[in-house]
Amino acid sequence: MLDQLRKVWRWLIAGGLLVLLGVVDYLGKWGILSWVWKLIRSSLGLIADYWSVLVLVIFVVSMLVIWRKVRFLEEYVGVSFKDDFKQGLKKNWAYHGKWELVHGGELSVTQSEIGGITSVGHLWRDYRFEFTAIIVHDRIGWIVRAQDLFNYYMIQLTPTMVRPHLRLGGKWILLSENPHSLSISLNQPIVVRTDVRGLEARIYVNGKEVYYNNELFSIKFLRFPSSDESVKELQVGPLQSNVIVVPAFTTGRVGFRLSGPEHGRFSQCRVRPL
Repeated sequence: MLDQLRKVWRWLIAGGLLVLLGVVDYLGKWGILSWVWKLIRSSLGLIADYWSVLVLVIFVVSMLVIWRKVRFLEEYVGVSFKDDFKQGLKKNWAYHGKWELVHGGELSVTQSEIGGITSVGHLWRDYRFEFTAIIVHDRIGWIVRAQDLFNYYMIQLTPTMVRPHLRLGGKWILLSENPHSLSISLNQPIVVRTDVRGLEARIYVNGKEVYYNNELFSIKFLRFPSSDESVKELQVGPLQSNVIVVPAFTTGRVGFRLSGPEHGRFSQCRVRPL
Protein backbone atom coordinates (compact mmCIF):
# COMPACT_ATOMS: atom_id res chain seq x y z
CA MET A 1 0.00 0.00 0.00
CA LEU A 2 2.81 2.38 0.88
CA ASP A 3 4.61 1.67 -2.40
CA GLN A 4 1.41 2.40 -4.33
CA LEU A 5 1.04 5.75 -2.58
CA ARG A 6 4.62 6.62 -3.42
CA LYS A 7 4.00 5.83 -7.11
CA VAL A 8 0.86 7.99 -7.11
CA TRP A 9 2.80 10.83 -5.48
CA ARG A 10 5.52 10.60 -8.14
CA TRP A 11 2.92 10.70 -10.92
CA LEU A 12 1.31 13.75 -9.33
CA ILE A 13 4.66 15.56 -9.16
CA ALA A 14 5.44 14.66 -12.75
CA GLY A 15 1.97 15.76 -13.88
CA GLY A 16 2.32 19.04 -12.01
CA LEU A 17 5.66 19.74 -13.67
CA LEU A 18 4.19 19.04 -17.12
CA VAL A 19 1.28 21.39 -16.41
CA LEU A 20 3.68 24.09 -15.22
CA LEU A 21 5.80 23.74 -18.36
CA GLY A 22 2.66 23.93 -20.49
CA VAL A 23 1.55 27.12 -18.78
CA VAL A 24 4.98 28.70 -19.22
CA ASP A 25 5.01 27.71 -22.91
CA TYR A 26 1.52 29.16 -23.38
CA LEU A 27 2.47 32.43 -21.69
CA GLY A 28 5.63 32.63 -23.82
CA LYS A 29 3.72 32.16 -27.12
CA TRP A 30 1.31 34.96 -26.31
CA GLY A 31 4.03 37.29 -25.09
CA ILE A 32 2.59 37.46 -21.61
CA LEU A 33 5.65 35.92 -19.99
CA SER A 34 8.00 38.50 -21.46
CA TRP A 35 5.63 41.26 -20.33
CA VAL A 36 5.67 39.84 -16.77
CA TRP A 37 9.46 39.72 -16.76
CA LYS A 38 9.62 43.28 -18.06
CA LEU A 39 7.28 44.38 -15.26
CA ILE A 40 9.43 42.63 -12.66
CA ARG A 41 12.63 44.17 -14.07
CA SER A 42 11.10 47.65 -14.16
CA SER A 43 9.87 47.26 -10.59
CA LEU A 44 13.31 46.19 -9.45
CA GLY A 45 14.75 49.16 -11.31
CA LEU A 46 12.39 51.55 -9.57
CA ILE A 47 13.27 50.04 -6.20
CA ALA A 48 16.97 50.43 -6.99
CA ASP A 49 16.49 54.04 -8.08
CA TYR A 50 14.26 55.04 -5.17
CA TRP A 51 15.40 52.68 -2.44
CA SER A 52 15.94 55.57 0.01
CA VAL A 53 12.32 56.72 -0.44
CA LEU A 54 11.09 53.16 0.11
CA VAL A 55 13.15 52.83 3.27
CA LEU A 56 11.75 56.15 4.53
CA VAL A 57 8.17 55.04 3.85
CA ILE A 58 8.74 51.73 5.65
CA PHE A 59 10.30 53.60 8.59
CA VAL A 60 7.39 56.06 8.87
CA VAL A 61 4.79 53.29 8.70
CA SER A 62 6.66 51.27 11.34
CA MET A 63 6.85 54.29 13.66
CA LEU A 64 3.10 54.89 13.29
CA VAL A 65 2.36 51.26 14.14
CA ILE A 66 4.66 51.40 17.19
CA TRP A 67 3.15 54.73 18.32
CA ARG A 68 -0.36 53.27 18.11
CA LYS A 69 0.64 50.23 20.15
CA VAL A 70 2.35 52.41 22.76
CA ARG A 71 -0.75 54.60 23.09
CA PHE A 72 -2.90 51.50 23.56
CA LEU A 73 -0.47 50.18 26.18
CA GLU A 74 -0.54 53.53 28.01
CA GLU A 75 -4.33 53.44 28.14
CA TYR A 76 -4.31 49.83 29.30
CA VAL A 77 -1.58 50.13 31.93
CA GLY A 78 -1.06 53.83 32.64
CA VAL A 79 -3.05 55.35 35.51
CA SER A 80 -4.69 58.24 33.72
CA PHE A 81 -8.42 58.62 33.09
CA LYS A 82 -11.05 61.34 33.03
CA ASP A 83 -14.63 61.64 31.91
CA ASP A 84 -16.75 64.80 32.00
CA PHE A 85 -19.79 62.80 30.80
CA LYS A 86 -20.36 64.88 27.69
CA GLN A 87 -19.35 62.45 24.92
CA GLY A 88 -21.40 59.31 25.58
CA LEU A 89 -20.72 56.23 27.69
CA LYS A 90 -19.94 53.28 25.41
CA LYS A 91 -16.32 54.25 24.75
CA ASN A 92 -15.22 54.58 28.40
CA TRP A 93 -17.59 52.30 30.34
CA ALA A 94 -18.90 48.75 30.50
CA TYR A 95 -22.12 48.87 32.50
CA HIS A 96 -25.51 47.32 33.21
CA GLY A 97 -28.66 49.03 34.37
CA LYS A 98 -29.94 52.56 34.05
CA TRP A 99 -26.96 54.76 33.20
CA GLU A 100 -27.91 58.07 31.58
CA LEU A 101 -26.17 61.35 30.76
CA VAL A 102 -28.05 64.39 32.06
CA HIS A 103 -27.50 68.16 32.04
CA GLY A 104 -24.63 67.84 29.56
CA GLY A 105 -22.07 66.90 32.18
CA GLU A 106 -23.56 64.52 34.74
CA LEU A 107 -24.01 60.76 34.90
CA SER A 108 -27.22 59.48 36.49
CA VAL A 109 -27.05 55.91 37.83
CA THR A 110 -29.88 53.88 39.33
CA GLN A 111 -31.26 50.33 39.10
CA SER A 112 -27.73 49.08 38.37
CA GLU A 113 -27.36 45.91 40.44
CA ILE A 114 -24.25 44.69 38.60
CA GLY A 115 -22.80 48.17 38.21
CA GLY A 116 -20.41 49.53 35.64
CA ILE A 117 -16.63 49.90 35.36
CA THR A 118 -14.15 51.65 33.11
CA SER A 119 -13.17 49.99 29.84
CA VAL A 120 -9.48 50.53 30.64
CA GLY A 121 -7.52 50.15 33.85
CA HIS A 122 -7.10 46.39 34.22
CA LEU A 123 -3.56 46.92 35.57
CA TRP A 124 -4.09 50.15 37.53
CA ARG A 125 -2.40 49.71 40.89
CA ASP A 126 -2.02 52.74 43.19
CA TYR A 127 -4.36 55.57 42.25
CA ARG A 128 -6.73 58.31 43.34
CA PHE A 129 -10.35 58.02 42.18
CA GLU A 130 -12.12 61.35 42.53
CA PHE A 131 -15.54 62.63 41.45
CA THR A 132 -18.33 65.00 42.39
CA ALA A 133 -21.52 63.25 43.49
CA ILE A 134 -25.09 63.96 44.51
CA ILE A 135 -27.11 61.48 46.55
CA VAL A 136 -30.52 61.72 44.90
CA HIS A 137 -32.04 58.86 46.87
CA ASP A 138 -30.80 56.74 49.78
CA ARG A 139 -27.06 56.31 49.00
CA ILE A 140 -24.34 56.13 46.37
CA GLY A 141 -21.85 53.38 45.65
CA TRP A 142 -18.58 53.37 43.75
CA ILE A 143 -16.14 50.68 42.71
CA VAL A 144 -12.36 50.27 43.02
CA ARG A 145 -9.92 47.47 42.15
CA ALA A 146 -12.45 45.82 39.82
CA GLN A 147 -11.28 42.61 38.15
CA ASP A 148 -14.56 42.46 36.22
CA LEU A 149 -18.24 43.16 36.91
CA PHE A 150 -18.49 40.21 39.31
CA ASN A 151 -15.31 40.69 41.33
CA TYR A 152 -14.52 44.08 42.87
CA TYR A 153 -14.60 46.28 45.97
CA MET A 154 -17.55 48.64 46.34
CA ILE A 155 -17.92 51.48 48.86
CA GLN A 156 -21.33 52.82 49.78
CA LEU A 157 -21.86 56.26 51.26
CA THR A 158 -25.11 57.17 53.04
CA PRO A 159 -25.86 60.41 54.92
CA THR A 160 -24.54 58.66 58.07
CA MET A 161 -22.37 55.64 57.11
CA VAL A 162 -19.46 54.37 55.01
CA ARG A 163 -20.01 50.72 54.01
CA PRO A 164 -17.20 48.85 52.17
CA HIS A 165 -18.20 45.64 50.36
CA LEU A 166 -16.44 42.86 48.49
CA ARG A 167 -18.18 41.42 45.45
CA LEU A 168 -16.83 37.93 44.78
CA GLY A 169 -18.19 35.77 42.01
CA GLY A 170 -21.35 37.87 42.03
CA LYS A 171 -21.92 37.42 45.79
CA TRP A 172 -21.81 40.34 48.24
CA ILE A 173 -19.80 40.45 51.48
CA LEU A 174 -20.29 43.49 53.71
CA LEU A 175 -16.85 44.08 55.22
CA SER A 176 -17.72 46.78 57.75
CA GLU A 177 -19.99 49.71 58.58
CA ASN A 178 -18.32 52.90 59.71
CA PRO A 179 -20.29 55.97 60.86
CA HIS A 180 -19.05 59.39 59.80
CA SER A 181 -19.65 62.77 61.37
CA LEU A 182 -20.34 64.74 58.18
CA SER A 183 -23.57 66.53 57.49
CA ILE A 184 -24.63 65.12 54.11
CA SER A 185 -28.05 65.86 52.69
CA LEU A 186 -29.82 64.53 49.65
CA ASN A 187 -29.32 66.53 46.44
CA GLN A 188 -26.25 68.20 47.93
CA PRO A 189 -23.06 68.12 45.76
CA ILE A 190 -20.10 66.49 47.50
CA VAL A 191 -16.56 65.77 46.35
CA VAL A 192 -15.53 62.16 46.97
CA ARG A 193 -11.89 61.03 46.85
CA THR A 194 -10.69 57.46 47.26
CA ASP A 195 -6.97 56.69 47.51
CA VAL A 196 -5.95 53.06 47.02
CA ARG A 197 -2.30 52.23 47.64
CA GLY A 198 -1.05 48.70 48.18
CA LEU A 199 -3.42 47.07 50.66
CA GLU A 200 -4.80 50.30 52.11
CA ALA A 201 -7.72 52.56 51.23
CA ARG A 202 -8.51 56.12 52.35
CA ILE A 203 -11.78 57.88 51.61
CA TYR A 204 -12.33 61.64 51.80
CA VAL A 205 -15.58 63.58 51.44
CA ASN A 206 -15.23 67.32 50.88
CA GLY A 207 -11.59 67.07 51.94
CA LYS A 208 -12.28 65.31 55.26
CA GLU A 209 -11.15 61.72 55.83
CA VAL A 210 -14.15 59.51 56.62
CA TYR A 211 -12.61 56.04 56.25
CA TYR A 212 -9.20 54.39 56.52
CA ASN A 213 -8.25 50.73 56.40
CA ASN A 214 -4.65 49.65 55.91
CA GLU A 215 -5.68 46.04 55.06
CA LEU A 216 -8.84 46.46 53.00
CA PHE A 217 -7.29 44.69 49.99
CA SER A 218 -5.50 41.98 51.96
CA ILE A 219 -6.10 38.25 51.53
CA LYS A 220 -9.55 37.28 52.85
CA PHE A 221 -10.81 34.06 54.40
CA LEU A 222 -14.48 33.64 53.59
CA ARG A 223 -16.91 30.99 54.80
CA PHE A 224 -19.64 29.99 52.37
CA PRO A 225 -22.39 28.26 54.39
CA SER A 226 -24.47 25.47 52.92
CA SER A 227 -27.72 27.33 53.75
CA ASP A 228 -28.87 30.75 52.54
CA GLU A 229 -27.03 32.41 55.38
CA SER A 230 -24.87 35.38 54.38
CA VAL A 231 -21.25 34.86 53.41
CA LYS A 232 -19.00 35.85 56.29
CA GLU A 233 -15.41 37.02 56.56
CA LEU A 234 -13.33 35.10 59.08
CA GLN A 235 -10.22 35.97 61.04
CA VAL A 236 -8.93 32.38 60.89
CA GLY A 237 -7.02 30.23 58.46
CA PRO A 238 -8.56 28.28 55.57
CA LEU A 239 -8.68 24.92 57.37
CA GLN A 240 -12.33 25.07 58.37
CA SER A 241 -15.06 23.62 56.17
CA ASN A 242 -16.63 25.80 53.48
CA VAL A 243 -13.79 28.33 53.73
CA ILE A 244 -12.07 29.75 50.66
CA VAL A 245 -9.07 32.02 50.36
CA VAL A 246 -9.61 35.20 48.33
CA PRO A 247 -6.40 36.68 46.92
CA ALA A 248 -5.74 40.38 47.34
CA PHE A 249 -7.00 42.53 44.48
CA THR A 250 -3.86 44.61 43.96
CA THR A 251 -4.93 46.11 40.60
CA GLY A 252 -8.20 46.91 38.90
CA ARG A 253 -10.65 49.36 37.39
CA VAL A 254 -13.08 51.87 38.90
CA GLY A 255 -16.79 52.47 38.47
CA PHE A 256 -20.21 53.00 40.05
CA ARG A 257 -22.93 50.70 41.37
CA LEU A 258 -26.37 51.66 42.70
CA SER A 259 -29.00 48.97 43.18
CA GLY A 260 -32.78 49.22 43.03
CA PRO A 261 -34.11 52.64 44.09
CA GLU A 262 -30.64 53.92 45.06
CA HIS A 263 -29.94 56.91 42.84
CA GLY A 264 -26.93 59.15 42.40
CA ARG A 265 -25.51 61.64 39.93
CA PHE A 266 -21.79 61.92 39.20
CA SER A 267 -19.56 64.42 37.41
CA GLN A 268 -15.88 65.36 36.96
CA CYS A 269 -14.67 61.77 37.21
CA ARG A 270 -10.87 61.47 37.42
CA VAL A 271 -8.27 58.77 38.07
CA ARG A 272 -4.67 59.82 38.82
CA PRO A 273 -1.58 57.87 39.91
CA LEU A 274 -0.33 57.99 43.50
